[in-house]
Formats: sequence, C-alpha cells, structure tokens
Amino acid sequence: MGVSIRVGKSTRSPGYLGIFGGVLAFAALVFLIKLPIDASRESRIAKWPTISATVSQMSVRRFQSGRDTAWRIEGLVRYSIPGETLTSSIRSRAGGIDERRAMREWVSRHGPGTSLPVRYDPQSPDVVAPGGGDMPESGSQVPDDEIALAVLALLSVTLITIDRALQRNRDTQAEAPGG
Repeated sequence: MGVSIRVGKSTRSPGYLGIFGGVLAFAALVFLIKLPIDASRESRIAKWPTISATVSQMSVRRFQSGRDTAWRIEGLVRYSIPGETLTSSIRSRAGGIDERRAMREWVSRHGPGTSLPVRYDPQSPDVVAPGGGDMPESGSQVPDDEIALAVLALLSVTLITIDRALQRNRDTQAEAPGG
C-alpha cells in the first residue's frame, strides 16, 4: 500500500529584491505621512506676520545626523513687536556637504547688524522662522517630500514586481519536465 503525497504550488517567501522593495515601501509610507504634516506646518507658518529682524549672530554649524555629517545655519536675531523687543534663535534645515558652501556664503553676507526678514508666531512671539529671502535650506520641505515619496514608491513597486517575476520564472522552471 503506497502513500500518496500531493504537492501543491509552493508559496515562496520574497527574495532579497522583494524584501528590499518592502523596506522601500515602508519608507514611502513614512513620507506619505510626513508630507501632509509638513504642508500643514508650512501653511500655518506662512500665515504668521513677517517683520524685519536684526542679526545678532549667525554661523554654520556641523552636527552628526546618524553616521553622516550635516550642516545648518544657526543664529540669533532681535526684533520688535508692539510693546516688546525679543531675541530668538533661528535655523535652517540640515544640509549635506554640498550645501555647506552656499550656507557659508549666505552667513558671510548676514553678519551682526544686518537685516533679515522673519515670521513670528503671534501666539508665541519668541518663536520665529525664516521669512522668505534666500537662506539656504529654509524653503518649503514639501517638494522634497513629494520627490522622495515618488522615488521610493516607484523603486518599491519596481523591486517587488521584479522579485515576483523572478519567483514565477523559478516556479515555472521547477515545474518543467526535467526541472
């Protein structure tokens, strides 16, 4: 009496491309969540009043961002709103080594005593943000978020599709006579 074993189509786990595609899909999901948060924050800041502040100090600072070295502009500005004079810190977003030169050139043009447009939060007047102008790494984050989301999503879909096609090809070869 023989034993009959029925072998169905194997369910393979994803290969390396599929796993990497999944990681990229997760990263795309992070940007999908980050994008409306950044857009909302930027929309709120865009409604703050713009005033002219006087630079007290401005510099380019190096800091570690994970394993990478990053750079940003940091400074102190003085400004007056009705009834009080305030001092607040201001800074750009982080930039890489490519942005460092532009940051240093910008800082050299904005030494102590120069004027700088800033936006201040009417609810917390000591909170300021760059108010336009040309400060490197101070513009909208939303376009960068959109590009990152599109690139990550496209790479994810591409890698997962390639991984599935390779799996189908392996399965077809395994089912072929003599395979």
